[in-house]
Amino acid sequence: MRGLLAFVFLASSAPSFALADDIGIPEAGESSGEVRVVMHASATYGIGGYSALGVHLTPLVEFSVWNTDAATGSLDFGVVLGWQMEPESLQYQVPSTLDNEAHRLNSWVVFGHSFHLGDRRSTLGVHLFGGWTHVWSVATASDPGRVERSASDDYGLPNIGASLTFDYRFSDYVGFNVQAAGPFQTGSSYVNTLFHVGLGLTGYFR
Repeated sequence: MRGLLAFVFLASSAPSFALADDIGIPEAGESSGEVRVVMHASATYGIGGYSALGVHLTPLVEFSVWNTDAATGSLDFGVVLGWQMEPESLQYQVPSTLDNEAHRLNSWVVFGHSFHLGDRRSTLGVHLFGGWTHVWSVATASDPGRVERSASDDYGLPNIGASLTFDYRFSDYVGFNVQAAGPFQTGSSYVNTLFHVGLGLTGYFR
């Protein structure tokens, strides 16, 4: 009981809760120069050379640059840190005698523009990304009656592309997001030709 009372006291007196009205863009919009901070955490499904499941974290700093009755616009800067794995169950046209496992790491910078619509709880963001995608893979061939053979690879390539993100803030500090991202076709390697869609939560910190 004491623990519960202590939690209620701390929650009611924490400065962050007292500043809840300062989180997110006000319903009437805001003037240029205001700064907001958000974090998208999304589960992703990618399709390219193979299918991939993963997680992307995208912290963004948003600078308000224009405002009307209908929307507020912001310039956004941030990074994307993503990890994806290619489970064998989602790989196609792979012989049954071949076991293949791959993991990929995305490290990108992000720049773009967001439209904060209506009551400013709905946001549509269009961003460019660029950086590095690295892949680690291990393949094992096991033919009956023969010695197993394994091969591993460790390589990466630059990756640039564009993304579209929609998020909706349903409480002071939390919302949901959906996103789609795809690389510009600068080469034929499956390392940097993976499209993905994502669904997750967004945290609002300022």
